[in-house]
Amino acid sequence: MPHILISEEDAAEVVKIAKSSEKQSTTLRTIISSFFLIIIVLGLVAGIVIIARNIAKKTLRLGQNFSRSGEPTERGLFIPQPVPGLALPGISGGGSASSSGTPQNQAQASASPKDMVLAPAGDYIKGWNGNGTPVKINVPAFFIDVHEVTNQQYADFVRATGRKPPADPRGLKYNIWKNGTYPAELSNHPVVNVSYQDAEEYAKWVGKRLPTEEEWERASRDNEGFIYPWGNDYNPNSANGSGNQQGKGTTTPVGRFPYDRSPFGVFDLAGNVREWTATPYSSGSQRWKMVKGGSFEDGAEGLSSYAQFKGTMPAPNLGFRCVKDAR
Repeated sequence: MPHILISEEDAAEVVKIAKSSEKQSTTLRTIISSFFLIIIVLGLVAGIVIIARNIAKKTLRLGQNFSRSGEPTERGLFIPQPVPGLALPGISGGGSASSSGTPQNQAQASASPKDMVLAPAGDYIKGWNGNGTPVKINVPAFFIDVHEVTNQQYADFVRATGRKPPADPRGLKYNIWKNGTYPAELSNHPVVNVSYQDAEEYAKWVGKRLPTEEEWERASRDNEGFIYPWGNDYNPNSANGSGNQQGKGTTTPVGRFPYDRSPFGVFDLAGNVREWTATPYSSGSQRWKMVKGGSFEDGAEGLSSYAQFKGTMPAPNLGFRCVKDAR
């Protein structure tokens, strides 16, 4: 079979065309690769932005928290911006409670009932609205219990009034109180499994009442609107929450955590047990009440002073404390 011969000029042209095609193919592959790389980068950036927004919504929206049933609540305000830490005994940092130095406040404070402290009349920053303006709530002066009501204190009420002892809604085997009393080692622990009605009756029995949501937050957040009673920095060792090993998933004696102390000297507003307030959860129903404060089951967000829950029945992580008008 004869060979097919081409001239050197034709051969050179074929090689030139082949190299040009290869170069164009390489360029096209580079363009396609760059295009897909750009898409991937844009996708990653978009993902990061979405994640960041979700985190911001979760951690920076005031009142965005969840009840035991998992239903979210939304108050429409932003959490306070960081401020210098509060100076407390054994704690370094600037800042102090500045609202109790007037002669009237000093006179009221000196008349504080036993085991109560004065929360002077004044504003506290509840949060910021959409344009960055602080939302301030004015609260009249009141006295508030230094500690949550304990088993021992509640037992006095049960004996004097004949009301039923606290009962765990999950059943008899979960009851802390048995045969009408509590284990001796829990005498100074906060009482739990108390219904709103029983908490209200106890408060009346001792000549007090349950706090409103605003009073509770005022006692916890001071004028500055602190995120936690001690300031704005979270530390799992500061309170009896899920990140602390002292409580080991249950209550501790009241006042056990010295850092969990508000500017007015109120203990355990962040951790130990959640607390009933007299404020309805929604304006249309008295059945659900606003529950404030965190418990031994809660982490950083649940322990914050802006956290809120709704309650309608007793719970093993729910207690209360009382307040009294300052006249």
